Amino acid sequence: MRVAQEAGIPCLLVRSVSDAGDDTDFLSFFQTAALNSAAVVRTILQSLPPSLP
Repeated sequence: MRVAQEAGIPCLLVRSVSDAGDDTDFLSFFQTAALNSAAVVRTILQSLPPSLP
């Protein structure tokens, strides 16, 4: 991210929650977290213009 910023290259950092924040087992929450993350990234990508400068 920092290198892209310094080089003037447009970039986007997406962070995702990887656990439920409680005593839920990580492995049981993993699929839900992965599907939610993929949905967020798809939505972001679909909202971008077809070509970036």
